[in-house]
Amino acid sequence: MSKSIKFKSSGLLFCVLGIILSLINFIFTTNDFGQITLFFIKNYYFSHLLSLLLIIIGLLINYELPGLILIAVGFFANFLVIALNGKMPVDNSSLLSINNPEKYFIISQKLSLSHGIFDNPKLRILSDIIAIKPPYPFARVISIGDIIISIGIIIYIYNLKE
Repeated sequence: MSKSIKFKSSGLLFCVLGIILSLINFIFTTNDFGQITLFFIKNYYFSHLLSLLLIIIGLLINYELPGLILIAVGFFANFLVIALNGKMPVDNSSLLSINNPEKYFIISQKLSLSHGIFDNPKLRILSDIIAIKPPYPFARVISIGDIIISIGIIIYIYNLKE
């Protein structure tokens, strides 16, 4: 029997609601639905934080499952830096180093709702400061929170096989 069955339904509900809210944000901010799109763009900061908070709560409800506390800590680290800065700060030199002109243009020209370049971001250490460069096929800049989330996911998946 798989350990995933032990995931408490209330925790699963919070996680699913957070994921659905994230998907709604994505759909309504990347497509033009007129006034609905304007509403989601104007309220992106709050709905993004709410989606992260719902996921964190869902993970914490299931704290006894291996890896989920780490995933929640990673999400909280990202939540905290986004809450304090208005969006996820991205290190300018790290962003340049991944050699993705389109991504650099979008973020540097303040066209991204979720990421931005800041001169002195609050909690810089939790920002997207770690460049994952080519030859990695999906070059990107990640945060310590992203690494913690990844480690938690690996631990959770590893423990499912037992």
